[in-house]
Amino acid sequence: MFINPCYEVFSVRALLRLEDGVVVIYEKHAGTRGGDYFYVERPEGLVHLYRLYGRYATLRYESRKGRRKSYVYRIPLAQIEGETLYYFGFTNSGGFYFGGRYRIVGGRVVKEDVDKLSLKSLNFAPFGRKLPILKEYEEYGIPMALEAKSLMQRAGARIVASGPRVRDLLDDPELAR
Repeated sequence: MFINPCYEVFSVRALLRLEDGVVVIYEKHAGTRGGDYFYVERPEGLVHLYRLYGRYATLRYESRKGRRKSYVYRIPLAQIEGETLYYFGFTNSGGFYFGGRYRIVGGRVVKEDVDKLSLKSLNFAPFGRKLPILKEYEEYGIPMALEAKSLMQRAGARIVASGPRVRDLLDDPELAR
């Protein structure tokens, strides 16, 4: 998993901040090519910010084909106080990175430490058409990737992947979900 410290230093403050009693969050939706996404921790798993706070979102940009969109959320502090947010992103070349876990407490945005192992225990709360795909991936994809990785290691072969998603899958199938 790639954690880009430079990206965080220069951009997280711009993506998530507090202004006059309002939490302002910027998200860029671009799939796995340069997107920034925030999720809210709930008992059923991580829920995308838009599902819970979409009424506070304003569409700021949409590309001609509609693939890239930018949203600005302006959420009253009283509505989001006590929430835990996770920030995930993708580089323009498709590489995944974890941008951090943030709590909204006492009228402040506080960054919390998270290790890679605890990221594996996170579950996303999928909905709609994504649910059956995720179930298939967990049932078949993860075991197949683990078996392929094991066979390659036993054979002394080096794992080479051309695409970032495939590389993530072979590096750590459970985290790649």
